[in-house]
Amino acid sequence: MASASSHGARTGESGTHRYSAPPMELILAAKPWTYWMAPVMTLAAVLGLIGIIIGYLVKVVAAKYPKT
Repeated sequence: MASASSHGARTGESGTHRYSAPPMELILAAKPWTYWMAPVMTLAAVLGLIGIIIGYLVKVVAAKYPKT
């Protein structure tokens, strides 16, 4: 059987890939990006949910009880 080091474990041998951190500008831009994006996505999700509920009521429930 082969040892764990021969199956891709990072042992510091030559040929292994080191992790490089993203640039600091990208890290600093992540928080403001999330702050303005989160309310927009939340609003879209809430409006989508309301639209699904209204669509269900109009197409399914109203069809069961037609106006006379």
